[in-house]
Amino acid sequence: MYKELKQYRLERSKADGIKPHFIYSNVQLEEIVSKRPKTIDALKAINGFGSVKCEKYGEDIIEIVRKNI
Repeated sequence: MYKELKQYRLERSKADGIKPHFIYSNVQLEEIVSKRPKTIDALKAINGFGSVKCEKYGEDIIEIVRKNI
């Protein structure tokens, strides 16, 4: 899951023309892997994931988590 989330972050940052850490930091990445959020509300419980980030990236992140459980 970690590698897939890291790859998603890299590809998405290139597509959006931003640096990868603007999508989520390594600390947030580790927290996603640890907590395995399965809903947007669970993702919002991770520090740094508000409504805007969840709207942009939430469904993709949750899909990766669900696929790797």
